[in-house]
Formats: sequence, structure tokens, C-alpha cells
Amino acid sequence: MLTILNQKKIPYTILTKSHLIADYLPLVSQNPLNKIYFTVTSRLDSLITLFEKKSPSIVQRLETIVKY
Repeated sequence: MLTILNQKKIPYTILTKSHLIADYLPLVSQNPLNKIYFTVTSRLDSLITLFEKKSPSIVQRLETIVKY
């Protein structure tokens, strides 16, 4: 889907809490109007685990943000 949007020059926004978006950074970076927003509900892994059981840790999220 991202490839098609890029080919058509349609900008898009992705809202995620997943560190796996890092795999798609080369695609997202093809258009400077594309955006990624990360959900960060807490900086404490204990709270993240409590409220978002299968979500990535805050460290994983921050590492991905730095890559972006």
C-alpha cells in the first residue's frame, strides 16, 4: 500500500506504537510530506505492560523515533 501511495505521490500519515515501523522507513522517507506519529502513553515499562499488554517497550519506541 505504501508503495502505491508513493508512486501516486499521495502523502500519508501513520500513527503507531510499534517499533516494527522501522522496516518501512525507506518507503516513508520517499516523500517528505509523509509522516509517522508514535503513541507514547508512559515512559514506565511497568505501566505500558499493565495497560498495553503486547505493546513494545518505551526503549524500542524511542529507538525507532531516533531512526526516523
